[in-house]
Amino acid sequence: MMLLRIFRRLFFSLIFILIGLISLVFFIRMKGLTDYFDSTNTYTETKGKRFASPTQPVIQRASVFTNNREIGNFKSTANISTSRLDLKKKNNIYNIGETIKVNIILNNGWGKPILTGGDVLSIWMKQPSTRNSVSGYVVDNGNGSHTGFITPLWNGTSELIVSIANTKEHIDIFTNYLKDHGIFYTIEAIFIEHKVNTSKPEHTPCNVEFGLFGNASVCNFTKDNFGMSWYCRSPQRYNCSDWMYFTINKNINPLSNKSLHLFRTSVHQRTKIDVTIKDNGKFKLPILQNCMAISKNLTWKKPAPTGYYQKGKWKNLICNTELPRTPKDYFKCLEGRRLLILGDSTNRLWFANLMGFLGLTFTSGRWDEIKDKAWQKYAHAELKSRRISIDWAPHELPFYGTQGSLRYNIRSEGFRLDEIPANSSDIVVLHWYLHIARVSHDIFREHVRNARQAVLRLVKRAPNVDIFIKGPHSLTYVDNLLPYNFIRQKEQQILFEEFSDLLNRVIYLDQWDATVANENVHVHPTVSNTVDMIHTMLSYICGK
Repeated sequence: MMLLRIFRRLFFSLIFILIGLISLVFFIRMKGLTDYFDSTNTYTETKGKRFASPTQPVIQRASVFTNNREIGNFKSTANISTSRLDLKKKNNIYNIGETIKVNIILNNGWGKPILTGGDVLSIWMKQPSTRNSVSGYVVDNGNGSHTGFITPLWNGTSELIVSIANTKEHIDIFTNYLKDHGIFYTIEAIFIEHKVNTSKPEHTPCNVEFGLFGNASVCNFTKDNFGMSWYCRSPQRYNCSDWMYFTINKNINPLSNKSLHLFRTSVHQRTKIDVTIKDNGKFKLPILQNCMAISKNLTWKKPAPTGYYQKGKWKNLICNTELPRTPKDYFKCLEGRRLLILGDSTNRLWFANLMGFLGLTFTSGRWDEIKDKAWQKYAHAELKSRRISIDWAPHELPFYGTQGSLRYNIRSEGFRLDEIPANSSDIVVLHWYLHIARVSHDIFREHVRNARQAVLRLVKRAPNVDIFIKGPHSLTYVDNLLPYNFIRQKEQQILFEEFSDLLNRVIYLDQWDATVANENVHVHPTVSNTVDMIHTMLSYICGK
């Protein structure tokens, strides 16, 4: 009997040990899984509330796209009017803070199911009567179905909207056009004899791909473009050294009429479902830290959504933007520092808005100047009494200047960073999007890497600088033609990859969620969005 009791004790002890080992292995696996999610930006914990934030590397998914150079039958593309949205809850009733899962089954114009991935979708929710709105995200399941996720943050009846932003065929044709032609819309170099004012200028096309010029003689301007690919066909009457100006030539039609029709009619097809949101009293928004207190890498590993509109006002969900929106507080924030804003005309609007809000005075680059096409050259404004200065400058080529843009006004973002002296306390905003969206992702990566090297040099010699990267924004204006939702995915992926070792040093300014939620249409975001994003930027360095 004693042997039996000993055997039983040993048996149960082994069972408990085995259960413990299984639990330990499970914990380790789950801990590893959590660490994996955190490292890939897929999930971020925010005060106990888990917001999902997807990362679907679009560049590695190139196999879903084809070699289509032309659309066959328009009805073969995804069509929102024949597609189906499924919500699992009865009568579409949800609670505040509850993630709504939407199964989206895409069909083509004949009502037949789409069987492959590649279409890019958007999802958002709005309540027009209160001007509340929030964006979500959509996962491509690779088989023609997609899954949308969105979290309502107010109660009442709201519109849940799903959009086929870019069809796979649109993306196919655009991507293959870049393979064949290098650049979407032509930029021309203008050559002219420097010393002869009456000489007749000569225009030649430029490109980022040397091999697309065939047997023609080519001027290699890569060095002039600060190490980034830039080539122009050699002029017949001048030397390469006579390159003086550049301009866009939109008269060179880049697409067939069928493709143009597809690009204009297949984008941003919408459908909506009414949902009812109830307040069961259980959900509370997380208590957010002051933006100055959070780790910079949280701006990259952001929750989804990064914010929402409440009564038309942007509410940040990453951190608390406590900085008061007054000139007095902005003066205090910027006093004794220079704000250097680099990029395109969307960043120029930041410059103009802050200049007007703070009453700064132009000293160079006035908008009303004609010489050298003023908006495309370096601009400086200051308020000497408060030791505040703001500079704006365009990024490197490709940059789509108007007729007669002076080439010497164009400098790379890396070059501008290298001009910042040691021990500086400058605030720097970097941005690439609308101009460089018209080349391949490999060229975009070349530009980002060039700037990244300059950032590494800058933080080493001037550790007190604050550096921001402003991400892409949503726009739905159809005559822009490009599949910007797809381009945004590529560009954001590249920014994350190239700055992966600098996430604790550089702040990422996400504009996407806000501009989807407020249904931004045009190339330039609204004034209110510009003001919101400027305020968010300053809150990271000058919180209350």
